[in-house]
Amino acid sequence: MGITHRSAFFQSEPPPLEEIVAEAEHASGLALTVPSVHSDTLFRYSADVAFEADPREQVTVYAYNPEALRRSIEQQAALFQGPGVKELAERDPRVARLIAHWSGVEKAPYDLGKSVHLRGFVGEEGTLNDVLALALESLGGSLTPPLRDKQRHDATGPITATTLRQRRSAHQRAFTKALLAAPMQLLRAWRRRK
Repeated sequence: MGITHRSAFFQSEPPPLEEIVAEAEHASGLALTVPSVHSDTLFRYSADVAFEADPREQVTVYAYNPEALRRSIEQQAALFQGPGVKELAERDPRVARLIAHWSGVEKAPYDLGKSVHLRGFVGEEGTLNDVLALALESLGGSLTPPLRDKQRHDATGPITATTLRQRRSAHQRAFTKALLAAPMQLLRAWRRRK
């Protein structure tokens, strides 16, 4: 499965995780649970968040620690300054692109420490991700990518546990149908080529 990603940039410090969860609960009308919080020096926080009514779908909410992020970027950039790297870049355009990327990141302002990120998975129903995005927006964040109108409408509360289950069920049926249709379409295309 693929990963979905959305970020909210804040002009100053990003809000604490507890504030994001509280805002999402208030906006949706559903209680959230935080089944796991990951400790790491690179992150201010990194936690899996779910609706208590249906904890199967989880979204990871994380924000970087700016100083640790700066050190990590500097270490990555330093790797591309070592002996033989320039010669390798001249022979391999992929290495040249990596060097260009890390040189640019190293010189960029460290605004990554002012963002909160949401990570989910393709195939999930999405209400939780959208509710958390709206919470970040209401706390002053600027979303990238922005929510579509339908996502915004569906994530605006109150949402009941029954509504959530109905959405999940409808999404699972549609997703299963799409997964089953894809091989059939490939088979038809293959037969037409013969």
